[in-house]
Amino acid sequence: MAIASRAALIDYALRALGEDVVEINVSEDQCNDRLDEALEWFRDYHSDGVEKVYLKHQVTGSEVTLGSGDASLFVVGETVTAGTSGTAFILAAVGGTTKLITRTLGGTLLPNEVLTGSQSAQTATVAATGSPATAVVTVGDVEQRSIPVTDAIIGVNRILPISFENTGDWNMFDVRYQIMLNDMFSLTNVNMLYYTQVQSHLAMINHFLKPDTTFQFNRHQNRLYLNADWTGKMNIGTWLVVEAWAILDPETWVEVYNDRILKEFYIALVKRQWGNNLKKFEGMQLPGGVTLNGQKIYDEAMSELEEIKARMVNSHQLPVDFMVG
Repeated sequence: MAIASRAALIDYALRALGEDVVEINVSEDQCNDRLDEALEWFRDYHSDGVEKVYLKHQVTGSEVTLGSGDASLFVVGETVTAGTSGTAFILAAVGGTTKLITRTLGGTLLPNEVLTGSQSAQTATVAATGSPATAVVTVGDVEQRSIPVTDAIIGVNRILPISFENTGDWNMFDVRYQIMLNDMFSLTNVNMLYYTQVQSHLAMINHFLKPDTTFQFNRHQNRLYLNADWTGKMNIGTWLVVEAWAILDPETWVEVYNDRILKEFYIALVKRQWGNNLKKFEGMQLPGGVTLNGQKIYDEAMSELEEIKARMVNSHQLPVDFMVG
């Protein structure tokens, strides 16, 4: 029987433990908690619990929301100064008529204070929400030196380099152009060893001259920190592409609930919960002379869990080749 929902998997586990024949002393909340625990293990240690994704993100600047005045009347590149706090920032762009955008704000703006442009002499006021104006100032990626990622991302492989190799902007002085021009026709008559060696050498030179962007990532921060030249080359509007691993959402891909290892692991977790509940009444004699033995059920479940965990890690886990937060 194909299982395609949380409820179906919970019912399946209870039946596997003897539901309808014996009473399984586990509450509905406990069943849901153990399923969440099973899914966490499945995502962390089973290759079928995650998927490789490519995230695109456009670098943002810090935004100041205006309460009055027209942002479009300011001049991009001018210095905007706040009259009360003294905070000054260089205007990088405007967002319609209500947003002033800068790379880094470099200070704290106050509600309702007046902003004045150094070149345009235009004035505007900061919106009146927040004190200080945290609600009207959105700190951008450049100022935070990082980009946001969602809770679904559990690992990051790399930041893809942005280049123009496939846009046809090679010129006759490019070494790759010369290789294509002089050697391509003869490659059909000779082996590929020379061509492969040259390409490998060029790749090594490119790696030294343009090394890959390094980063720090912790899945509990929901941000990817890039060791990049944020003050110089990382401009507002730059597109970044991140190769990462994301959780496979079982509510979207319901086949996850029918995975054999997940079902075995979840049944063992519910069994452990059942035994843990019964241990509190250890030795109690029921009508008919039956004695509760929750410890035995608990010990059996722990043994099954250790075996399943070892099998999951040794046979189904992806090689650790990405940064895990």
